[in-house]
Amino acid sequence: MKYCALNARIPGQGQLYTFSIEPHQRRGDHYHLNKREWFTCVHGEAVVLLSASDGAKVAVRVSPENPKIVYAGPGTAHALINDNEEVAVIVSYGSEQHDPDHEDTYMCVAFEEYDVTDERK
Repeated sequence: MKYCALNARIPGQGQLYTFSIEPHQRRGDHYHLNKREWFTCVHGEAVVLLSASDGAKVAVRVSPENPKIVYAGPGTAHALINDNEEVAVIVSYGSEQHDPDHEDTYMCVAFEEYDVTDERK
């Protein structure tokens, strides 16, 4: 399972958005059949949980001090957790514009227990 978007082709017809995660909160826990998403953290820290349909799981810590772009492809359940005392601000890009008339979001817990992959390169 790939979690870095360096080799992924990012389409230009999508949607760029930001959201925050309050301290000790979790957001997401869903997957998409078609949409692809990329995440990075621009303030605070967050853990991105990815769970692929083949059972592969990874947890990646992101922050401005340890920048990464984390990719969640179709069928990959994903969630973001702020396990710190400061609000985390996430910038995300989705490969498709959100269309409430054609939802592509399906609830699914990424996973509960995790060890963070910390690749400081």
